[in-house]
Amino acid sequence: MVLAGLSLLLTVDAQTYTVARWTAGERVGGDPLDVDAGFEWAGWHDPGPTALAATGPLPPPRIAAPHPGYLLLFRAMGNCHTVAGGRIDDPRLRLVAVTPYRALPPLPRRWVYTYRNPTACRS
Repeated sequence: MVLAGLSLLLTVDAQTYTVARWTAGERVGGDPLDVDAGFEWAGWHDPGPTALAATGPLPPPRIAAPHPGYLLLFRAMGNCHTVAGGRIDDPRLRLVAVTPYRALPPLPRRWVYTYRNPTACRS
């Protein structure tokens, strides 16, 4: 019973974190292809290589350092904005928002951080 309760708590916590990242990514506004809010976000919004190849040669990645390696798999994705579960200490990024979230009252409040990466932005 304890194991089942712990499993439920950890699952709810993980899903709440995902929802917090997606909500922060949506709050950025604009094109979701310019937002890196995690692997699931990129997988959901990227049209895929088949759709991109139908319009001509595959475009170069629209990302700039710093970026997670998985963005290289999603050629249409950019990282003008990055949503992270922790602080990123990099002078190339500008912190634009800090959003609190909490899964359940026994768990501590945590935050997701939204950054702007000017070198990756198209405008």
